[in-house]
Order: sequence, then C-alpha cells, then structure tokens
Amino acid sequence: MSTQETAQAIIAVAKNRISFILAGIIIISGLIDVANMTVFGNTDTVLTDTAVAIVKIGMGLFIIFDPKRNLMRSVGFYALSLGIARIIASFPMLGSPSDLPFIVAIVMVVMGANLVYSGYSYLQDVSRGRFGMTLGSAALALIMAAALVSYVVAGDELEIDVTDIIVTVVYLIQYLLILVIMDSDEFRFSSWEEKSVRKMDDMRVMYTLTPGMYIPREDAKAIKHMFDDRSSWSEVDDGGPVECEKRLRLAEDKVTAVMIMQKWKDSDRIYFTVSTNDDGTILQANRFSVTDAVADDADDDKFMNIRLYADGTMLSNISVMPAELEEVSA
Repeated sequence: MSTQETAQAIIAVAKNRISFILAGIIIISGLIDVANMTVFGNTDTVLTDTAVAIVKIGMGLFIIFDPKRNLMRSVGFYALSLGIARIIASFPMLGSPSDLPFIVAIVMVVMGANLVYSGYSYLQDVSRGRFGMTLGSAALALIMAAALVSYVVAGDELEIDVTDIIVTVVYLIQYLLILVIMDSDEFRFSSWEEKSVRKMDDMRVMYTLTPGMYIPREDAKAIKHMFDDRSSWSEVDDGGPVECEKRLRLAEDKVTAVMIMQKWKDSDRIYFTVSTNDDGTILQANRFSVTDAVADDADDDKFMNIRLYADGTMLSNISVMPAELEEVSA
C-alpha cells in the first residue's frame, strides 16, 4: 500500500470515529436532559424536555446504527436533532401572552426548520447551510468558553453546580467538533453548485487536457513506447477485438481521469478511451485512435511532454508529472 493510500485509509477511519464521537455527544446531551428532570428536578415543562431528550438520544442511535453511515449523514442526523429539539423547545413560548417570548419562539421555530432542512440535505449527501452552521457553531463555542471562564473566575458568587459545568463542557465539545467537521472536504465541496461544477469538470477532462493535468513518468513511458514495448500491458481474451490493454490515470487537483489504451487484433493503431470512472459500465467517454506518439526528448528520464497523432494530425499533448509532484503524491 502506498503512502497516499495509507493516509486515505487513516483519514477514513478517523472520519468514522468522528461519527461515533458525535453520536456519543448527542446521546450524552440527551441523558443530561433526562438527569436534570429526574435527578435534579431542573425542568419547567416535563413533556417538552422529555421530547427533546428522546430526539437527541434517538438521533445519536440513528448515527451509530445507520447502515450507510458517513460523516455527512452523521452531521445530517445531528442537524435534525438540533432543529427538531429547537422547534419542540419553542412550543411553550408560542402560547405566551407576551409579545417578546412569542417573537423569540417564532424565530427559534424558523431556525429549527432551517436546521431540519439542512439535516435532510446532508442525509442526501448534499452540503447545505455550511456557512450558517459554521458561524453559529463558532458563536456558540465562544459563548460556552466564556461561560466556563466565568464559572472558574466567579463560580462561588454565581453558585454554579457541577451539572451546569458538565452541560457547558459537553456543548463546547459539540460545537468545536462541528467547526472541524464543517471545514472538511465533504462539506466544502458537496453543495449543489459544487457538484454541478465537478460534473462539468468530469466532462471537460475527458476531452481537454489542461496545463495542470499530469501523468506519472512511468505511465508516460508506457504511452511513449506503446508501439514497440507492451510487456507491461494486460492480455485480454474475452472474444472481442482487444488483444491487450493498459490503464493509466491522469490527475488535476480534485479531478481524475482514467485512460485505457488498447491494441486491437489486425490493427496497427492504439485505441484510447478516456473516462472519469473505469468502474462498472462506461457510457460517456472520449474514444479515439492513435498512429504515433512523439516525446519532446528521446531520454526516458528527461522528456516532459508527449504528443499523440492520428495520421499526421495531432490529437493531444500530455504533460509528464514533475518529480517534486510525484514525491508528494507517492
């Protein structure tokens, strides 16, 4: 396993652990609500507080037992728990005879509904409301941190008990964790707009090789010598026209493409298929044939570009990945 694959595996495990941590925090928050009601008697509306606790604990369990669990779906359940709990907690104020509590309740219900909608989007693997979640979590984290400082500085005067400190610490960890999660690639690059851009990029890389798209030197050598040395190619015996093939990968920032080179029986050409995904059935791809490949230097360790031709017409120019970039991606 390469260094990059190892790093990706570690990141995947870490993200899975974050989901469990998030679930644990939500469940603990719900259990604290239960303890406040049953042990300490700190409740004004038993029915409302019970419903809020059930929502928190239930969403935490959903995260743990979700068969399609990933970081975005976990945050989706988290946002649902926050939104639903906020709506439920606002119900008593909706019946207030005073205008101010009623207005606050309406605002809380709207914010809760927005969180519910964001949570539903996350469950569909679409990032929504990231800026609001980030800003809100940062503000609440600062408030919790300030509260903890005040407990330490003036704890005796404020008559703060242990329960208040535990609740504050749990909320602070919860908000800090959400800040970290909101800065991950899943949320920064998973909005509808970003997904549309990525789809357009996928279509573009099949037909256009931009200056920032490279191919590793070893793969470039395979292209350069595809007419005289196919020892590294895989034999194909599926009853079709393909005699052997070689699969290469192109990389440009977050966009990758696979280039499949094939030698057909009774043909001197090399047939190329360029697609953004070689898993499963390939429907949309750029297909062309090549009669010649010319590098800008005869030395296999020095050439930086290789051009593909078909009957004298240049089809594309492929750039070789610089050594420093290969070391980073290794």
